[in-house]
Amino acid sequence: MKRFLLPVLAFTLCSAMSLHGAMVFTGLQEKQPGGGFGNFENFLTTSGGQQDTTRSGCTSLVGGVLNTADCDLFGGADFAGGDEHPPGDQNNPNFNNVFAFGGNASSIRIILNSAEQGQQDLTSLTVGPLYLTLYSDAGTVLWSSAGVECGAGTDCVDNGDSVTVTTLTGIGNFGLVFALDADQAEALQLAGTDPNTLNPIGTLGLASTLTGAGGGLDTYVFSQQRLNPDPVVPEPGTWAMIAGGLGLIFVARFRRS
Repeated sequence: MKRFLLPVLAFTLCSAMSLHGAMVFTGLQEKQPGGGFGNFENFLTTSGGQQDTTRSGCTSLVGGVLNTADCDLFGGADFAGGDEHPPGDQNNPNFNNVFAFGGNASSIRIILNSAEQGQQDLTSLTVGPLYLTLYSDAGTVLWSSAGVECGAGTDCVDNGDSVTVTTLTGIGNFGLVFALDADQAEALQLAGTDPNTLNPIGTLGLASTLTGAGGGLDTYVFSQQRLNPDPVVPEPGTWAMIAGGLGLIFVARFRRS
């Protein structure tokens, strides 16, 4: 049986590598009290000193090392960034990162926090193209999304390879949330699964272009819930209910016999 399953999984994995689609804008998220959007980490940070400019940046893996220049995408394409914010001081050195795929593609969220939303008549931002890419340890592209689109019911305009989102007033008070739809999540799930061990593999990088922002930092943060969390130990009352249920099943079977 195992000999049969492994070729099937390998074929499915290779097929999934050719599947890619747009990421989806799902709405705005309010910043948590005290700053930040929760227990997320910086994925990509772009910066610029002028209002209403276009900024592009990317993170990828090359030879096992973080790369932020001309990031490889699916199909041999590349993304030329150039506006990535340089490493910070000792208090905040990690503006740009890549992340190991945790095996739960449907839970991945990218949240863009632009420091200029709603300021100086900047009432909208245009995001795109936006690429989430899975790399092997050596830096080979295993899968990537392509572009971005508006989610249902969002205050958003679809431009083809980008979206324009109406932002709310305040400096960095709201984040633009992007996710994978069901088909994309399934494709990434397959591409990021070892066909022999069924364990998650690969490292995720991000590439994006942002238009309409002002001067300052634009931070894309990363959230991912990993699969296989620590097992939950039932409470004593739950054990009692389980034991009682098993007892009823035993009695029912005994009476039938």
